[in-house]
Amino acid sequence: MKKLVVIMIHVCLLVSLGQAAEVWDSFNYVPGNIGGQSGGGGWAGSQWYVPTDTGYHEGTAEIVASSLVFSNYATSGGALKMVQTDTSGTAVQIGVRRQMGTSFTTGSDLWISFLAKADPALTNDFASRIAELRHGGTLGNCNFRMSPKMFDVQGVRCGYNSSSTVNDNTYNVQDGGTYLYIARFDNLGSSTGDGAAMWVFDEVGYNSAMTDGVFRLSELDSYYYLKSTDVQANLSMTTAYYAMFNLYDNVNPDFGYYFDELRYGYSLDSILTIPEPATIMLVAFGSSILLRKRK
Repeated sequence: MKKLVVIMIHVCLLVSLGQAAEVWDSFNYVPGNIGGQSGGGGWAGSQWYVPTDTGYHEGTAEIVASSLVFSNYATSGGALKMVQTDTSGTAVQIGVRRQMGTSFTTGSDLWISFLAKADPALTNDFASRIAELRHGGTLGNCNFRMSPKMFDVQGVRCGYNSSSTVNDNTYNVQDGGTYLYIARFDNLGSSTGDGAAMWVFDEVGYNSAMTDGVFRLSELDSYYYLKSTDVQANLSMTTAYYAMFNLYDNVNPDFGYYFDELRYGYSLDSILTIPEPATIMLVAFGSSILLRKRK
């Protein structure tokens, strides 16, 4: 009977963890250069690093002590601040990347979320600038792409690859405020599906969606601030991919952005929840009990 109880508790905890993010990072690191630091969960045991390839390290990628603040959204640790500082007037960028440690199941939906904030605020169009999260096996790949700042006024973009052009610039989200970005990439590894969509929330819309404490799928289209879409593409998210935050500018220097609370999962609920360390330890403890019982 005792063994059965332990097994039941263990299963329940695993189910709970299954509803949380598969990959996440709250940037709970020592302030300073993010290069060489690692944490979060679901990664390939790898550290964040700043590529030294020509054109990819013209700036800084550092951890700041305080998380971004967005209504009552759960945050912890610090945040990533990137600044493109080149003053040559040529096309340059600053990137920071880390290898994925999870291959998402073919046929499933991939959900990604993060917080982002322009710093300083962009009061002009600055069509030369882009800030984005992208994925690929090499630096130049731009798959599963989410852009808080697109080559188009203050517009945003979501797409499977570098050819995506559907943007939304109805409002300026580079105004120095913090915004929540939620994306869904449908039916991984298939050429048929509903495509990609990214919903951008300001605090007013988020608070409206969370009035009863639950953020439902139906509320994505009811309260978003901006929305960008792309047609379906046959792509898969595997451990051969890297997540890369990137800033690019071919005209102006001193372009900065904050990023925080990066999460990947199979559902909307999963990216709004990350496993607590105490819960993970409890599952590990349950596993050790079962192993000892079997010996």
